[in-house]
Amino acid sequence: MTAAGRIVACLLLFAPGITIGADEKVIHVSEQDLRSSAMRKVDPEYPAVARQIRLTGDVELEIFIDPSGAVEKVNVLSGNTLLSGSSVQAVRRWRFNPFRAEGKPTRAVGPITFNFQM
Repeated sequence: MTAAGRIVACLLLFAPGITIGADEKVIHVSEQDLRSSAMRKVDPEYPAVARQIRLTGDVELEIFIDPSGAVEKVNVLSGNTLLSGSSVQAVRRWRFNPFRAEGKPTRAVGPITFNFQM
């Protein structure tokens, strides 16, 4: 199996809600590339309950971006559930310049981490 085939197979395994054609490319991008490509960023709100109990920590997400630059799917990789919900809600509102492969807009996947500190 080619590297592209393994990527598609992996995405289908971990993201069953996304349909990918056999000839469609998916690229993996770094957090830095995601943040620099974001046209619109929404910061997560610190949940009131988490603030009351002085909960801090990181929430790591994996986001899937469609060829138009919209967030298509979000997976929580790690983090407290009190903090992860607001992180997911915020990143779903992000918008990206489309990522490209061979000059064409393509799907992308990459990590984003939010740090909650008081």
